[in-house]
Amino acid sequence: MVIGPVDANTLDPATAFNEWETGGEVLSAIYDSLFTIGPTGTIQPYLAENFTTTDGLTWTLTLRPGVTFSDGTPFNAAAVKAEWLRIENPKTPGVNAQYLQPVTSMTVVNALTLSIKLNAVNYQFDQAVATSALTWIPSPTAVAKYGANYGNHPVGAGPYELSSITPSVQTVLTRNPHYWQKGLPYLNQITFKFNSDGQQSIEAVETGEAQMTAPVDVLIQKTAKQANLDVTTMPIAGIFGYFFNEAKAPFNNILAREAVYDAINEQTVNQQVFDGLISAPSSVVATNSPLFDASSTFAPPNSARAQQLFNQLAAEGKPVSFTFPYDDTTIQREAATALETQLAAYQNVSVQIEPENAVNYTQFVEDGNYGLIELGLFGSDPEPIIYNALHTGGGANFGHVSNPAIDAATTAGRSSASLTARQAAYGSLVQALNKNYVALWAFSPSSEDGSAAYSPSYNAPVLYGDGTALWDTWGQLAK
Repeated sequence: MVIGPVDANTLDPATAFNEWETGGEVLSAIYDSLFTIGPTGTIQPYLAENFTTTDGLTWTLTLRPGVTFSDGTPFNAAAVKAEWLRIENPKTPGVNAQYLQPVTSMTVVNALTLSIKLNAVNYQFDQAVATSALTWIPSPTAVAKYGANYGNHPVGAGPYELSSITPSVQTVLTRNPHYWQKGLPYLNQITFKFNSDGQQSIEAVETGEAQMTAPVDVLIQKTAKQANLDVTTMPIAGIFGYFFNEAKAPFNNILAREAVYDAINEQTVNQQVFDGLISAPSSVVATNSPLFDASSTFAPPNSARAQQLFNQLAAEGKPVSFTFPYDDTTIQREAATALETQLAAYQNVSVQIEPENAVNYTQFVEDGNYGLIELGLFGSDPEPIIYNALHTGGGANFGHVSNPAIDAATTAGRSSASLTARQAAYGSLVQALNKNYVALWAFSPSSEDGSAAYSPSYNAPVLYGDGTALWDTWGQLAK
């Protein structure tokens, strides 16, 4: 048994998120991935053999031969194209179409080769595929058979097949007898259960009720080790932020955004939530990244300036009052409360924090019913999430950010293959962000590595991406 924080909203990759926190571990077990991301951030082949470009405009995807979906349908280039076209279809809900915005055409060259043409030079398009739900391909036969109900009948090429679902309680998967890696997976069945309380999840592994829980934050990692459980980690690049909704009052006013930015000391929040074990980020890229520009870092808060602006806006009849819905997990609950506590020390500002379950939270994001919204900009590379979250019209631009300097910097970050040019682009981006106050930069996940706590009776899971496990290789008894 494996315990994760929340159930998957859907088992249809066209509408799913590729991350642990939204149930991505279950989809990974059913579908496998075209690519995985190694501990150094390199893209590694899995169901695909390679993904190459010579000019940043035309990409060639080559698939692994001899793979079939669990229903016997061939895993081929036509299946990949069909899924990506389905995601592009305006009638398909969800946010995954953002990753295909640059695509102008897809051509099936042969059974195992797909040619993709982009509308602009992008040497990081492979990151968009490897880190998003584009990496999960369903059986086109099953999609055609079940239509809108496909999410309840998922069929992939991964190591496991769906056996049963009890929503918000558990999902049971059984071994795929047609899996492309002979002799794998090791287990006949995996049961995924869901509990947002990390402490309770650790206790379940400690007592033997479960054999693994993930992800586990730095505090829960400490608890797991004290319980004599094994912990495996891998670094995650990127940052986590709380974005202002610039499409509505009060944060369509830059002074309101500046006031809240200056009021919140994220180091203090992290001290309260993580006992100081992680820190607020310095940039949109990690300090150990070759893309980090030490001369351009996020501006510090300024409490005196914050109160001045709150008073000024109130005097103008524009007091700062907003809602902050948050994903109802232990860490996000504590972080939202810490933010609320800091703002309570100021006059002429109020915030209403609202816990939401994963399904409602996703709907809040899509509907725009928020003043402040949490968003993780995670990945082995700033692309594609930085562009999608900050560029005008970006598919994950939930803050409705629109600024020429930000647009220019995010475009430059994806259009060059040069590390020097990209470092300069992200340095310029930080400078533009400091002038526009688009978000509260909460923490860097490089200090809260993707991780899993597991029973020492079993082998260590191999993690990739944001800490998702390769389920085909986990489940052996430890030697």
